[in-house]
Amino acid sequence: KEKRTCSCGASETRDVAALGHAYATEFKVDLEPTHTTVGSKSKHCSRCDSKTEVTEIAKVEGHTFGEWTKVSDATCTEKQKEKRTCACGEEETRVVGEALGHDMQDVAGTAKAPTCTEAGKAVDKKCSKCDHTEAGAEIAALGHDYATEFKVDLEPTHTTVGSKSKHCTHDGCDSKSEVTEIAKVEGHTFTEWTVKTEPASGTNKGVEHRTCACGHEETRDYYTASTLEELKSLISEKKDNIKIIGAITYSGTNSECAISVNYKLNITGSENGSLNSVSKHAFYVDDGGDLTISNLTVSAQESCVTAWENSKLTIESGTFTSRDNFVVMTNGSPKYKNFNITINGGTFNGNIQSSGFIAGGIYVCNDGVCTVNGGTFNVVGGVGIVARSGKTIVNGGTFNITKKEGLTEGKVGDSQINITANSAVVVVDNASNYPGGLPTLENNANVSSSKTSEATK
Repeated sequence: KEKRTCSCGASETRDVAALGHAYATEFKVDLEPTHTTVGSKSKHCSRCDSKTEVTEIAKVEGHTFGEWTKVSDATCTEKQKEKRTCACGEEETRVVGEALGHDMQDVAGTAKAPTCTEAGKAVDKKCSKCDHTEAGAEIAALGHDYATEFKVDLEPTHTTVGSKSKHCTHDGCDSKSEVTEIAKVEGHTFTEWTVKTEPASGTNKGVEHRTCACGHEETRDYYTASTLEELKSLISEKKDNIKIIGAITYSGTNSECAISVNYKLNITGSENGSLNSVSKHAFYVDDGGDLTISNLTVSAQESCVTAWENSKLTIESGTFTSRDNFVVMTNGSPKYKNFNITINGGTFNGNIQSSGFIAGGIYVCNDGVCTVNGGTFNVVGGVGIVARSGKTIVNGGTFNITKKEGLTEGKVGDSQINITANSAVVVVDNASNYPGGLPTLENNANVSSSKTSEATK
């Protein structure tokens, strides 16, 4: 249509012929197809919205995905996850790589050791990267392991029985097996004698006592001596318990000893108590004598103690030094037999001055018994023990034999047999043929630094 207008306001119209559509030669997609719906395409008019040759586009076959993107990181138990998306909205997922795995660490305080009767458990574990935990496995109870030897659990006394048992050897277990009664003690077991009452001023008599675990107490008088005269006076009165409290020196003739004992006597020394025989012997234990020496310092030109016939000598402790003979000895004449010597401890120093002789610790030369259970024997220029008769039993003791310059052998006593010095702890002399019969020796293997030899002509 066309229109024209006059200045007066009048107008008129007329029809103009239609242009007609001008369609494109190429199709244009009007609706994209998907995996579920068809699409469409057509040729559009360039002068209007008219379309021609509207054509269906078939549904899409298969997705068209984008790039993979990470959804989640790898964990101890799961791999890393990724996804990708199609334009239709469809998603695909996948896992890549490996799971990290747990890093299990011990949890402090969760382990429990098994006991004899209760099970234990191994330590719990927890991952250091996550909350995963693992309980420790159970450990079976150990069961008791009892010792093969009995142990005394309760000492018996004079009034009550004791007990012994075999204890479980596992730490922390108090279980016992084979609990056995121990009979009451027959007789007392005393402590050492100690001073209960010191001598009163101006007197020499005090009181000693000893006690048993059961509470029983024994007492005895003791007498002190600080001079040779006091000591001889007490022995003449047959006092049975004497303590030397001073340094006593005997300077008698060459044929005498300082002290002769023919009864049962216990003699001890204080810290400063000593007896020194300048001329010859210190102690004789005569016929019927029974002498026990403890904690006393004794020195003598010849023997410190000589045991004669039918005598008993016991040395518990002390220091004994002979300057020119054996420290402890017997006599080889036929009548001087039946002695019994026991040495439990002490220090014995043997030396020699007389030409042609050797020093020694103990000289056993008649029919009797000498038992050495302990003590230290230090001999310069000699041997430890010479056994010419009787029985010598060596259960213990330490023998230190030191060489004396120029002395290789020598005599002992009145025998003409020479004995090699500086070599043997114990010499068994069968060649001298003493009247008490051939000597016998027992338990020499128990001597520290032991060496035994046999004297010959």
